[in-house]
Amino acid sequence: MENKAAPPDTIRSGLQESADLKRIFSIIQSARADGREILVETEGLEILEAMGVATPHRQFVRDADEVSTVDLCAFPGERVVVKVVSPEIIHKSEAGGIVFVPKQPGAISEAIEKMMRTLAPHDVRGFLIGEFVPY
Repeated sequence: MENKAAPPDTIRSGLQESADLKRIFSIIQSARADGREILVETEGLEILEAMGVATPHRQFVRDADEVSTVDLCAFPGERVVVKVVSPEIIHKSEAGGIVFVPKQPGAISEAIEKMMRTLAPHDVRGFLIGEFVPY
């Protein structure tokens, strides 16, 4: 069987042509300047988008008070996912940093407030309200 994989030089040149390399490097440099070797989810998603990869709809909020600024009509379906954004919490589900809630401001705010109490000892940068994508 013939191997049809593109040679590495072709892959690299294709990435350079289609990806926003300045944006990718800027995101990585920002994390390094912050003393981190690990990207938070928002940064990883930004890199995927800079590479031309489609990502689910999402919005970052710093706390429960900012939920009122989110246009929930932009999220398809009846539920959203709320995730903690923290460089210290890599495994969100194990830490209680991810929940699925009804697409209602009160439910989202309540989930964020609960996470803020539970995860208070950690460096929490905010929360990601994301499109629920069934798998």
